[in-house]
Amino acid sequence: MKPIPKVTFSFIILYFNPAAFWVQKAAASDSANSLPLAHDPKSDWELTNAHFGSFRPSRLSSTSGSEDETVASGLVHEARQLYEAGQFRMAVQVWLEASLAYRALGYKLNEAMALSNLALAYQQLGQMSRARSALAQSLNLVKKVEKKTQTEQIIAQILNNQATLLLASGQVEQALATWEKAAALYETVGDRAGKPWSLLNSADALQ
Repeated sequence: MKPIPKVTFSFIILYFNPAAFWVQKAAASDSANSLPLAHDPKSDWELTNAHFGSFRPSRLSSTSGSEDETVASGLVHEARQLYEAGQFRMAVQVWLEASLAYRALGYKLNEAMALSNLALAYQQLGQMSRARSALAQSLNLVKKVEKKTQTEQIIAQILNNQATLLLASGQVEQALATWEKAAALYETVGDRAGKPWSLLNSADALQ
């Protein structure tokens, strides 16, 4: 059995708090006794058709922006827990909700990362068309954001996910080239943790 590709989440959980944005990946991992948030899919989200753009997040309040930010980051946490537990259908639902929650808040980088992770969940379900669509939306979003260090870092993470999808589609050369781009971006922004991970992925692809 192939290992499940890791989702990238560390830089979006705290994006709404500028003072805490630069959190190292290792520091973002949960403690061993942490539990996923409770989730009732029937009451918490609506599906109007099969396309992910039609999900409407209903957990957001209409009064408190800070509460909405907490809800959005909680959705990211929950989606990651579901993904790592192999509950990919539920992970898709919660990543969808997280992406729209961040869209409502106007956090394009967070939305882009949620969509990128959504693509990995779709890939695990064999829904490659939707995976590619989610990833394309993710890349389009980051193009609309002013180029800053954190933007380049998030693009690198999204490229890692894109390479994973390319490899799953049998496009090995394209996957390797994409991982190399990600590694170059990590080096540009001085991310010592991200570059080795990207290079490790590319090495695994050659085996």
